[in-house]
Amino acid sequence: VAFVLSADLTTDYVKATIHGDLYGHNVLVDRRKETWLIDFARACKGPILQDYASFEIFLRITSAQCTDWDKLQVWEQSLLDIANLSVCVLPAELATDPAIQKAHRAVLKIRELAFRENMQTTEKAYLISLLFNALKSFTVMSLPAIQRYHALFSAALIAEKLHTLNVL
Repeated sequence: VAFVLSADLTTDYVKATIHGDLYGHNVLVDRRKETWLIDFARACKGPILQDYASFEIFLRITSAQCTDWDKLQVWEQSLLDIANLSVCVLPAELATDPAIQKAHRAVLKIRELAFRENMQTTEKAYLISLLFNALKSFTVMSLPAIQRYHALFSAALIAEKLHTLNVL
């Protein structure tokens, strides 16, 4: 939180009509495996990356059912340590963890869509969006404590990455 209050977290972004509340409970999959978005009550104009980032954070904290913080740190770092956020390789030591494998594939798919639709997207803009969504997820009291702490842990690592990009 101290980082967020002191860092320069401004960036250019594309404004578009967004869902505004894109989390797993607003995505339905029917019997034919077709996907439907519901609950457009918060649809509004906003940063085009907002929906992608909020859905990614939701997937990261709910899909990776892992209580091994060392594994989570390795995975979270792998999602941040590269110049091109849309292409990141799952570390070999995590290849045997099916929950992390599944979550990693889901995150890569979300990023593929985000970056394909928004080629001008910068790493900084996406990271800032991820940071604020992770912090927001930490405050959702209906989430289990382990998922809220995962969101906070993720936010801390994202803040550290942003700091290395010289936004302070």
